[in-house]
Amino acid sequence: MNGVRSVRPYSRLSLLERNKQLLLENRQLRQQVVLLRGEARLARIDLLTGLDNRRGLLDKLSGLIDGAYRHHRSLAVALIDVDHFKIINDRLDHEAGDRALKLIAKAIQSVLRPSDVAGRYGGDELAVILDQSAFGQAFTPLERIRTAVSQLQVRGEDGKVIPLSISVGFTTLKADPASTWIGEDQIASERARLLKEADDALSLSKRQGRNQVNEYRPDLKTILAALKRTRPEMPAMPDPKKS
Repeated sequence: MNGVRSVRPYSRLSLLERNKQLLLENRQLRQQVVLLRGEARLARIDLLTGLDNRRGLLDKLSGLIDGAYRHHRSLAVALIDVDHFKIINDRLDHEAGDRALKLIAKAIQSVLRPSDVAGRYGGDELAVILDQSAFGQAFTPLERIRTAVSQLQVRGEDGKVIPLSISVGFTTLKADPASTWIGEDQIASERARLLKEADDALSLSKRQGRNQVNEYRPDLKTILAALKRTRPEMPAMPDPKKS
């Protein structure tokens, strides 16, 4: 008929071939999704320690702050510094610091709950986020981490051994019960405040001789200023002994 095109129906064979092609394309898309997810995860993981890297850590902290305000929960943020890290590298070998970080990362992971977060904040500084933890709950696991690390040691290629220890500073967040929502700017502000307070508490631990856990408190600046006047130099580490 004029102006009318006849449509040839698909044969059973062509339908099967088309179905196979669609299945193949679907499988390839799923593989690409898995690959992209894996790459996204790796972009937030510190390859040396297996902990979250700085980017992953900060993203998770933002999410936990948001959750704390939405559900009226508390959380604790701790910064951890490896004591005498430069000396470990200088007196042993260049890879000794890496080995120390791996050992300490494992010690941290052995203490934390699945809901907690551990990450490498930068260099020899690590961080821990304890979900739903106020002061009374936060000190205990952090002290357990410190104790576990104090039982470790790192050995150099020449047989020299240096005992490991960490200094820890932490602060806590208790969301306002009247608040059920917090915007991105407020989350960023709270995140910066928590990290600054944890860092100030870490400074107190280091200034008082290292290998200890301290919580942030409002009068910390005054305390640190007084310690700086009375203790201008931090104690040095003794030479490592050969085993």
